[in-house]
Amino acid sequence: MNAAGAASNDFRPAGVASTHAKPRSRPVTWDLVLTMMTEFSVLVAGLALVSLIGRLLGPDSLGEYLLLRRVSAWLVAGVLLGLANALPRFVAYSVKKPERERRAYFLVASLCLMAVVSSSGVILYLGRYTFARWLFGSPELASLILPLVLCLEGMAAQTAIYGYYRGILAMGRANAIQFFHFALIPVVVVVLLYPTKSIPLIVGV
Repeated sequence: MNAAGAASNDFRPAGVASTHAKPRSRPVTWDLVLTMMTEFSVLVAGLALVSLIGRLLGPDSLGEYLLLRRVSAWLVAGVLLGLANALPRFVAYSVKKPERERRAYFLVASLCLMAVVSSSGVILYLGRYTFARWLFGSPELASLILPLVLCLEGMAAQTAIYGYYRGILAMGRANAIQFFHFALIPVVVVVLLYPTKSIPLIVGV
């Protein structure tokens, strides 16, 4: 392959090797155990977040956080376009094909996700008072729209990268992304930023 061809095909998530898919070096059981441990840690972290916010920021801030989490969970099902399931399946389907095909699936899925989420975010923010009344019940909660948009952007990016690694069965990296994104980082952010007493800032970060 010449230099121009190599450059044109060099689009992959950070840390992905440039070789074709490698055979498994670990048993399937280990990947399953690691995935179960990761999901359990995410569950525990989610409960810990509710407890921490309630204790450190008070019931009003906890109500804002739970409202944001519920609305984001409802919206994310639509803005992800079903790619949370489709991307890893298409990547896995093409695992024995040229690597550029797997990268193409990742690139197109990423572009679709970010385009839809970004355009939706612009619409939500420009009409934040109206959408705050529709989504949160009061235009006074318009300050929650920006962190909602940022949360959706993060979910879209995480879905693309996590789905790619699932597709190539790089479950160590996939579960690391899941753990840091949904378990470790949210707890650390709450612990560091709770003196601000600002749920919009905490969720936005």
